[in-house]
Amino acid sequence: MKREMTKFNKYLFLLLSIVSVNFINAQREPQYTQYINNTLTYNPAYISTQEDVTFTALGRSQWMGFDGAPNTYSFSAILPTLSNSFGTGLNIIHDEIGPTKQTSISANFSYEIMLSPTIYTSFGVSAGGSFLSIDYGKGNYLDPNDPLLNNRNDFDPSFGFGVMTYSENWYVGLSIPNFLKSKYYSGEGSKLIDSENLQYFILGGYIFNISENLKLKPAVLAKIQKNLPYVVDYSANALINNKITVGVSYRSSDIVTGLFGIQLTDQFYLGYSYDHTLNGLTGYNDGSHEIMLKFTLPKKIRTIQSPRFY
Repeated sequence: MKREMTKFNKYLFLLLSIVSVNFINAQREPQYTQYINNTLTYNPAYISTQEDVTFTALGRSQWMGFDGAPNTYSFSAILPTLSNSFGTGLNIIHDEIGPTKQTSISANFSYEIMLSPTIYTSFGVSAGGSFLSIDYGKGNYLDPNDPLLNNRNDFDPSFGFGVMTYSENWYVGLSIPNFLKSKYYSGEGSKLIDSENLQYFILGGYIFNISENLKLKPAVLAKIQKNLPYVVDYSANALINNKITVGVSYRSSDIVTGLFGIQLTDQFYLGYSYDHTLNGLTGYNDGSHEIMLKFTLPKKIRTIQSPRFY
């Protein structure tokens, strides 16, 4: 039985290697469980919702136990201005899946307008590019002369847009992280806009102030792309004493997650999450693990009394 399982794992790994490039195409923007603390990676307009200079580092290992399974590392910086109307940010994302490695770098800009004394809308843009390399020499193959196994090194520019409307206790947002056609993932043609493969992200949440020491936030993140199934994250997170965060979520791709975070100091927040797969891969991987470290420089003069729970 053990030999049969080992044989099955080899075939499964071969299948993962073959579809790895298509998998990146379907999940061009990396997936995070702790997106509530890493929203800038999805929407540049998020910058204006924050008052503090913030640096966030995150590492994610998906499907632990599979060789060549996805690993993602990201770093982001939020740099609001004194007026809070205009802000800048930076995203660096490194993604590895099987024989592929992709590093994306983007600069982000946002501008905020006041709709009422308590409601704001922020518009954001991002611009940068990604470096993609594919090295099939790191895998096993039967025919070294197979023309489909040519190593690749490509660079593609990127341009994205996002908008968020928010108040003290709620937010909604829509974004398209990249409009531009890529040389590798998109079909042939001279069009600049990749209308066939655009990814749309819709997010929203509401904060219930249960008591002075307890806040509850249900939230949703939907990922929509033409010709692919919708992926929706439903989550519920609790903030206790403004220091401890616990949460659970369900992803429509049959994944349940648990989340825990702690505000170590006024500057440092540490978060961890675990994903458990409910589909047929359950018995062949150890789940997905994600760890985050956030460093914040609080402003001396604040327009809100405590940091927003988003």
